[in-house]
Amino acid sequence: MADPVVEHEPEIEEEEEEDVVELKVTGLTGVKVLWTLFERRVQPLKARAHPLYQYTGDGDPTRTSPEVLAPAELRSQVWMVIKLLKDVEDDTAELDRHQDGLAPEPAARREGHDSFTPLRARVYYPPLPEGEDTRAANRAKNERLQALSLQKKKDRAAKARRHMLRQQGLLSDESEETDDDDEDDGGDDGDDDDDDDDDDDMGERYAEALGLGKRPAEGGAGGLSSKRVRADSGQGSSGAVPGSEGDVPSSTEGAA
Repeated sequence: MADPVVEHEPEIEEEEEEDVVELKVTGLTGVKVLWTLFERRVQPLKARAHPLYQYTGDGDPTRTSPEVLAPAELRSQVWMVIKLLKDVEDDTAELDRHQDGLAPEPAARREGHDSFTPLRARVYYPPLPEGEDTRAANRAKNERLQALSLQKKKDRAAKARRHMLRQQGLLSDESEETDDDDEDDGGDDGDDDDDDDDDDDMGERYAEALGLGKRPAEGGAGGLSSKRVRADSGQGSSGAVPGSEGDVPSSTEGAA
């Protein structure tokens, strides 16, 4: 057996009922709001055909007419909205009072604020014109800034790559000296970026991210660098290491 369907009707608190009664006494009801809305023909509710600064004034044919609608037309406009409600008896009676001019007026009208509000209540200025010279200068400036930014990125990438090669031992001494001279000559290029002081750290981060940082020890004591290998190969085929006196033959031994 299916469960019975229970309809829950919304309960209105006593305070809310008192507020509604007070609003009705002052004339601020749904019909009053709609009536005032259609009577004054509020402009923001209509789609604008042009930007605000292009309207010529109240007489612009593309804007809503400032003329007050006739009572019969107002009633028709309001009825198109409230007829969707279930209980419209009270609203119909209030519509009759509005059409006959017997409904209470809103406070704004009593205070003298019922005048038509022009569309151009504020001054709207069109966009500033741009000549061909201005556009060309702006375009050239943007292209120059983009070229400088691209060149800075390339220089930083090359510097990071050289730093990575130094850590791998793949960069010769002569290349290191040449790169250092180039960096000293081109270091002051008017770049005020704060990232220049962190180029070395950036290179280390690149090397670490690529797994090219500290290499694991090979053969127990660690592998020999390319500099050490070149230094050892320059000592001759004997492989003698300078500085060990026991391996160097004396003059007397040579004579014997």
